[in-house]
Amino acid sequence: MRRALLHFIYCDVIPDVEEVLAGLNSKWEAQLMTHHLLAAADRYGIWTLRSLCELRLCENIGIDTVASTLALAEQHGCFQLKSKCIEFIGLPQNIKVVMQTDGFKDLQESCPSVIVELLGSLVFHVDPIPFSNNLGC
Repeated sequence: MRRALLHFIYCDVIPDVEEVLAGLNSKWEAQLMTHHLLAAADRYGIWTLRSLCELRLCENIGIDTVASTLALAEQHGCFQLKSKCIEFIGLPQNIKVVMQTDGFKDLQESCPSVIVELLGSLVFHVDPIPFSNNLGC
């Protein structure tokens, strides 16, 4: 991560994130590295690099990393990333599995307002329950 950050600072060129992350063994490690790179870019005001990391994270949301990615998006004001994470969690096939992850438990403790926002978004994605009043109406 430090290498990619320094490359950008000294060369004023966006580092090839794929090349920097190529040595990592798993997708989870690559996501974690991108999390750290985004946080560093945000801390030092390197907006182009921050945007690149946000885009990469948006493209690689997964069950195991979505909760920690959502917390990161909330902490660093990444509205597009936050929206994508909430959308991903809200999918019927994802919600129960994501809620069982350690990352989701951490999210509940560290960002309770995001949980409220997530629940609010789920209300609008639930199929309405058919109502019958048995009066023939």
